[in-house]
Amino acid sequence: MELSWHGVYVKPKHKNESGNIFSRIKNFAHQKIGEKKSEIHREHILQNAYGVAQPGEILALMGASGAGKTTLLNYLTQRNIHDVEASGTIRINGEVVKKQLLRKVSAYVQQEDLFIGSMTVLEHLRFMAVLRMGRTHKKNERERRVRMVMADLGLTGAANTVIGVFGKRGLSGGERKRLAFASEIMTSPPLLFCDEPTSGLDSFLAKQVVQVLKTLARRKGMTIVFTIHQPSSQVFEMFDKVLFMAEGRVAFLGDISQATEMWNKWGEPVPEQFNPADHFISSLAMQIGKEKKSLVRINKYCDEFAQSELGKSYMNEAGNGFRRGSFSSSLSSGSEEMLAKAKNSQRYKATWFQQYTALTKRSLISILREPMLLKVRIFQTF
Repeated sequence: MELSWHGVYVKPKHKNESGNIFSRIKNFAHQKIGEKKSEIHREHILQNAYGVAQPGEILALMGASGAGKTTLLNYLTQRNIHDVEASGTIRINGEVVKKQLLRKVSAYVQQEDLFIGSMTVLEHLRFMAVLRMGRTHKKNERERRVRMVMADLGLTGAANTVIGVFGKRGLSGGERKRLAFASEIMTSPPLLFCDEPTSGLDSFLAKQVVQVLKTLARRKGMTIVFTIHQPSSQVFEMFDKVLFMAEGRVAFLGDISQATEMWNKWGEPVPEQFNPADHFISSLAMQIGKEKKSLVRINKYCDEFAQSELGKSYMNEAGNGFRRGSFSSSLSSGSEEMLAKAKNSQRYKATWFQQYTALTKRSLISILREPMLLKVRIFQTF
């Protein structure tokens, strides 16, 4: 499915904090130490953000701290936006979609893993299969899907390994991240969003995780969008498309070769023996003590990209949505069929009884197994 967004504005909700004692204490402290108020005031967290993500590709949202990449991901997934005022249009295959339909055709992998550590990989995936496939699939079909997902993500060898609890070594960091992907792709969603999928991993494991995403996109025809912070040069080269945010605006959208050309045009070529990702991000970051000058430079780059042929093409596509023929006809027809099916699907995939049974079983495993694991840890200590 082609995902596009256009005219996205996000700003904080205005609250009257004059009576807030913590706010008064903070202001008093600032006056005491002589701290100057920032001369740069951003009313919007995101300002006219736009973009396009194609099936079969991975799109990385990048930028310096505070650039707006996480807020953009939150808006696209319609999560964690209750404390902001947000507006804009999200389209799938050119059709404007709302929160309910977007949730049905997408999956979201959080930065922090939320697992019951006393369960094995196989037990966890069987539990997820019941909740996501219970009403429409029989037990043998769910089991076949679980085995297939484990094979796709290289988890077959760790099927009977405990995920990991305090005092009991379980999965490695890379395996836990792959398990998080496996949990979300159980029903083969056409859209996958990931929040910092390489966070906390070394360069080798980070490369493995990105390779998994790239393989999923190519083999399954998925559209994958994720945020990432300071990737290595090897990881950066694996991205199909990159979207750089700067001060809430789109500074660049395209592939890496196009990014190199754009930065050369701006007079900031990538130095030799230097990570291109670091160079691109640093050139779009606010410099402490030079905020006004930095803001002028950033706005200049954002304006120039928006006025470039590449920027105009993406902005037009994001505004109009779904270029017919922009990807294979088989993917196009398949995604259209999946979108129509999602509109008529039920909110909860499992029946009440299936949910109750699965949750009860998971609780029993946790209650019975965790004291045993704790005893093993105490025995090993002494």
